[in-house]
Amino acid sequence: MYESIAKEITRSADELFARGEANIGVTKVGNVQSLKMTTLSPVVTVDNVKNLLAQVLAEAERIKDAIASGNYVPPID
Repeated sequence: MYESIAKEITRSADELFARGEANIGVTKVGNVQSLKMTTLSPVVTVDNVKNLLAQVLAEAERIKDAIASGNYVPPID
């Protein structure tokens, strides 16, 4: 199950990047796949970050079945 969640996190970031909606890094902290976000805008708000995280969750939900079934086609290689 962990591998599936890690794939959803990585692929969600890839999907958002491919559509030009967000550039979110993915890294491992210990053995845990994690997102990393850096904000460079001096006007970013907590609501902006909340909205971005909601996008990541929505994207993971959208693609999780395709990942689990092996039918997922990444937008970028």
